Amino acid sequence: MITKIEYRNEHSEILTLQQAEQSTFFFKYIYENNELKKIEEYVPTSRTDNRKILGGGEYYLSDNEDYEAIVSQYAPMGKRKNWTFYFNKQTNSFGDYSWEIHAYYNEEIERKWIKGYNGQNDKLFYCEKSLIDNQIIGKKKYLTSSIIEQQYDSGLVIVYDDNDDTEIEKVVTGWEGDTTYYSLSEFIDSGITSYFDWFANPYYHSFYPVLPSDPIV
Repeated sequence: MITKIEYRNEHSEILTLQQAEQSTFFFKYIYENNELKKIEEYVPTSRTDNRKILGGGEYYLSDNEDYEAIVSQYAPMGKRKNWTFYFNKQTNSFGDYSWEIHAYYNEEIERKWIKGYNGQNDKLFYCEKSLIDNQIIGKKKYLTSSIIEQQYDSGLVIVYDDNDDTEIEKVVTGWEGDTTYYSLSEFIDSGITSYFDWFANPYYHSFYPVLPSDPIV
């Protein structure tokens, strides 16, 4: 196994180890066989002590690792620690992929969600899982700027009803504070569809399947 380590700041800029140790805080990226395995966040011991301690991080589980064992190893690593675990990675033949993600704080699970990306790392979909009953909520799929030829640089978001995977609640475009909402019929009748053929892309007509089974055109 080949292990590679990188140090980065909050802007993801690569640092030397000396630069990292002199920073207020930094991130240690650990790769195994060119795959990101873990990100460790190092923070000051206190406001008056710049010595660094591990403040939490992210862990990417491989298929042969046991989720419960990894969480038991990392989540209890001290109070006020944030650990996020990526597991159950799914892929398709087009290079699209998704992760199931659980976030822990002070040894307690705080949030569950699933997100997917295409081969260019554009967002494909997102949803959350209820901490009470694991119901899938907050279901969204994304039309990225690369899909609609840079006409809408913020992309478009398809929002689905929590109780019906085939019911589209709204289509959203724009940035926060300057957002436009469409019903599905308004979206189909809008000029946006001159850049994106809604009817030729059944992937967006319902929330499932979350990864495309056919190319997006």
